Amino acid sequence: MYALLIYSLKVGACLAVFYLFFKLLLSRETFHRLNRAVVLGALLLSFVLPLCVITVYREAPVLPEIRPALLAAAAEAAFLQEILKEQNLQSFPVRSFPGHLNASSLQVSM
Repeated sequence: MYALLIYSLKVGACLAVFYLFFKLLLSRETFHRLNRAVVLGALLLSFVLPLCVITVYREAPVLPEIRPALLAAAAEAAFLQEILKEQNLQSFPVRSFPGHLNASSLQVSM
């Protein structure tokens, strides 16, 4: 029932557009056969156009792949930061020590 209501509204909108087209451009013409053909064509198109479905496909952007090693290093760095916060220790620059986990670039250096 709802689909019939939507279809009827679309047909009504098409008829209104075609009627405005006819009134503005063809109502003063004396070519009655042409006017008759245009009105019949507009009537048929008004009932057919709402049945047409236009599908537009868009390609989704490809997201960069996240490496599992990077995720593990990030999780370990966050875990170490949590431990430091719980023990109320001041954080220290870990970049200055050899064999550390470099949290800024997420690389393990040995």
